[in-house]
Amino acid sequence: MLESVRIRNFRNLVDLQIEGLDRVNLFTGRNDSGKTTLLEALFLLAGGGNPSLLLSINSFRGIDTTGGTTTTVREVLWKPLFCTLDTKRVIRIEAHRLSHESFSLSISLDQPDTIRLPLGQSSRSLAVEALNEDSLLFRFDSKEAGHIEGRMYVTVSGIKIEQPTENLSFPAVFLSSRIGNLQEDAVRLGQLRQHKQASSVMEALKVVEPKLQSVEDNSASGGPMIWGDVGLSELVPLPAMGEGMTRVARLILAISSAPGGLVLIYE
Repeated sequence: MLESVRIRNFRNLVDLQIEGLDRVNLFTGRNDSGKTTLLEALFLLAGGGNPSLLLSINSFRGIDTTGGTTTTVREVLWKPLFCTLDTKRVIRIEAHRLSHESFSLSISLDQPDTIRLPLGQSSRSLAVEALNEDSLLFRFDSKEAGHIEGRMYVTVSGIKIEQPTENLSFPAVFLSSRIGNLQEDAVRLGQLRQHKQASSVMEALKVVEPKLQSVEDNSASGGPMIWGDVGLSELVPLPAMGEGMTRVARLILAISSAPGGLVLIYE
């Protein structure tokens, strides 16, 4: 469990420090006050320096970063991360756990001092080559494990990601009100059933629907989905029981699948 967090130069957060975090924390505020940004920062920190999570937080906002030129992709993917759109700043996300463990993540634009240019290359191509060498550097630091690095490049052939050589991440789930994944919900239920830990899901769902007798994950619809037995002659897809059932199930499944980690809920 996190005890405190400090976020600097990330999106619209110049320097935010929060102390006294508890097991359950509720953040409220006006539109564009930084609520989503706070959750995104914690999600990136939990990734232990994994650059691919940057694509995830963009998708949470409904932003597609796969099209366009290398320059436009950088403008959409990288620049909005930095406070006041200033890529010369360094983003720093730091947290402290009750176990007295401190760890941090820094994100910075890394531009090479030199470039490589084959003989015969024009000056115009030289500029393009220099841009293609830029990378976004993710550096995760902890007292126990030292530091590890990951990088993201945007090239003419697509987005290239160099994953950290070590996995220092801890469980984290980001639940967005914008999107939901029925297949992901079913997979999480299947994992809990495999370890005989699905009873918590049933207990929570029975509060919403007392007639519920059981839930199971199957592919009768053509893809994995959660189905429920409410005493009818056939099972019923969970989404057909109402949005409340789906949301409660998604929340309980997320909590159950991230023991000792973070569940970040945007409403």
